Amino acid sequence: PGEPPPWGEGLHKRAGLSGPMGDANYDEQVHVYGTAVPDDVETLKKAAQLGARNWHEGKNFVEVEFPVVADTDVTEEMIRTKTLVLYGTWKDNSILAKIGASLPVRVVEEGIGLRGAMLDEPDVGVRLVCPNPLNPDRYVLVLAGNSAAAASAGGSKLGPYLPDYVVFDKQSSKKAQGMAVSKKVPFIEAGFFTETWELP
Repeated sequence: PGEPPPWGEGLHKRAGLSGPMGDANYDEQVHVYGTAVPDDVETLKKAAQLGARNWHEGKNFVEVEFPVVADTDVTEEMIRTKTLVLYGTWKDNSILAKIGASLPVRVVEEGIGLRGAMLDEPDVGVRLVCPNPLNPDRYVLVLAGNSAAAASAGGSKLGPYLPDYVVFDKQSSKKAQGMAVSKKVPFIEAGFFTETWELP
């Protein structure tokens, strides 16, 4: 695919593409872990395997298990027909590196970009859902961080009932053991994107 367009150009929430994160579970998914940093591959692959089973450790509780692939094995067909679930950092995941600067919460080499600020601490991560810049007719679900550990923490530790985006750190991922975002959990920021998929 070509380079993604500027974020938000012509995008509007609509049925089947309106968030929140759980809405992506109604689509076929491919879970994609980054491979560019060898020391991080096992952490990210494990996170992707758990995510593909809806974060259940035991397979006996799983009704659906989505495919898990390396970022280097993502095909044009996958981008065209599936929701991509991306795990990693800007350095780890080549798909994330390609679209990260085009996301409403940016994932770039310098860190996590939020409202003009660059969050560069290694424990900062983001989990978000939005239209895929490479194919705006499909979701992309991003579990990213400034480290592989932060990206992995964006999975089961945050709970299943989340809004469109959550920016978190080690403290908030430790405390987010409930079923939904709560004021008791000190997330850096969490909420719903506007009707044009921008930060509110």
